[in-house]
Amino acid sequence: MVKTKIIVTSLTAILSLTIVSVWLFISEKHAAQDTRAKFFGTSQKYPTSGGQKMKFEW
Repeated sequence: MVKTKIIVTSLTAILSLTIVSVWLFISEKHAAQDTRAKFFGTSQKYPTSGGQKMKFEW
């Protein structure tokens, strides 16, 4: 009975640590992607009002 409790407790602890590790890894990866997108990304707003008119060259 005691041996079974120890095995179940250790398996639960290992499973919990694995889940927490994966969760932290995924959240860090997501944070890194957000930081990368902010640094290298371009704005999706392209203002087209108030600029110079295009000069045609023939």
